[in-house]
Amino acid sequence: MASSESIKELATALSKLQGQLTFAVKDSANPFFKSKYADLESVWDSCRDALAKNGLAVIQMPGNYFEGRMWLVTRLVHSSGEWIEQEMSIPVAKQDAHGCLAAVTYMRRGALAAFLGIVQADDDGNAASGKITLDAEVEINAAIEKMQASKTLAELKIVYATAYSKFKGNKDIVKVYEEMKLKCT
Repeated sequence: MASSESIKELATALSKLQGQLTFAVKDSANPFFKSKYADLESVWDSCRDALAKNGLAVIQMPGNYFEGRMWLVTRLVHSSGEWIEQEMSIPVAKQDAHGCLAAVTYMRRGALAAFLGIVQADDDGNAASGKITLDAEVEINAAIEKMQASKTLAELKIVYATAYSKFKGNKDIVKVYEEMKLKCT
């Protein structure tokens, strides 16, 4: 990370901004992982007003395509002239203009959220790694409790179908379903 000599005013403004942020809305679908995520527009929508109110701006500059990777520099600037920046790169899956632009968009979304502390309740990285977020864990536990409270097999199947679909066959949900199938009449 690089920065201006001082970031005192920028840090104060960033602290205020983070107290004003809202969640980025998960309004885009990732068909590969069958999940939803907050796209670049949603991440910007969650912070645009707070940035302006605190004298902050974000500059994101695509760099060169080099050895199969796209580069991006993200700079957070304050009206005082103070700034911080970070450079990043990711491999480009499809070696054409579309692939390069997709990589830049992906980096812009991630870098903007990381720079400002914008929360995305369930990200595609979690789906890819098999990890679950705290929000998902709470929802899974609630689904398990509903299954355990089911009185009939029909009621159990309805709760299970919804939970299984939403959490892609989570092993705890499947285990409780198998146990409860034997108990329900």
